[in-house]
Amino acid sequence: MGVSWHSHAEVISLEPEKIKQLIEEINNDDNYNTASIDDLRIEDNSVFFNSGGYGCYGYEEGYADLLFEILLEKYEGAIACFEYVQPCQSQGYYFTTGFIKSEGEVDWNDEENCLVHKQALIIDECILDDDEKERLKREESGWDWFESEEFLDFQWSWIWSIAVDSLFEQKHKMPSLYSNYQKCGDNEAKITTSLLSSWYDDQQISDDELSSAINECELDCLHTIKNFWDTILNNFEGELPDDFPCFKMKSDY
Repeated sequence: MGVSWHSHAEVISLEPEKIKQLIEEINNDDNYNTASIDDLRIEDNSVFFNSGGYGCYGYEEGYADLLFEILLEKYEGAIACFEYVQPCQSQGYYFTTGFIKSEGEVDWNDEENCLVHKQALIIDECILDDDEKERLKREESGWDWFESEEFLDFQWSWIWSIAVDSLFEQKHKMPSLYSNYQKCGDNEAKITTSLLSSWYDDQQISDDELSSAINECELDCLHTIKNFWDTILNNFEGELPDDFPCFKMKSDY
C-alpha cells in the first residue's frame, strides 16, 4: 500500500444521496483501486468519510486511483470535494486537496469548469533538501513558503510556525510550547519545530519538554489544515448554483 495517510473527506453537492451511492459503487468496483472508505455518512448536503489510515483521495501516490477525480468524471452536477490528510508515519508534513466542478461534464483544461487545489503544511523542516531550503521564501513573520509546485507537486507548500504574539494569546492551548519559549526564547518573531529541536540539541529543554511541545505543534497544524477548505470555493473561477451548499467541516480545536 505504500506510505500510510489518514484522510478525512467531505463532498458537497445538491444530491448527497446520489454522491453517497456513487462512492459506494466506485468502492465496490474492481476496476478501481481507491483508498479505503470508512464511516461513510450523510449530513445535510455533505457526505463524510475517512480512510482509516489507508490512503487519501486527491493526491497521487502511484498505486491508487483518485476517488475525487473519478467523482468529478462520473457526476454531472456541481460538486466540491475536500480532504485534510495527516501522516500515519513520520512523513513530516500534512496536506489538503480540493476538487470542485460546475454543472456538466468535467473539462480538466478549463479553469471555469473545474479546479484542483493541493497544498502542504510541512511541520518538520528537516525533510527538505538543501536546494529546497534555498528556494524557501523567508518572511520575518508568518509562514515560510514555496512558490507553486516546488514541493512534491503541491501548488502551495508552507512551513508550519506560530508567531510569538499569537502564542502568547493561546498560551492556555499550548502551555508546553509557551513554557519552552519562556525558558529559551530570545526575541524570536515566530517559533518553528526546528527552533524547538535546536533548543533540545543545546540541552536547554528535556525529552519530555520537546515531546509535549511538538505534540501541541502537531495539534495546531491539524487545526490549520482543517480550515483550508475555504480556499477551494474562494479560488474557483466557475459558476455554481445559487443554492449550492458550503462545507460543514471545521476545526473543533
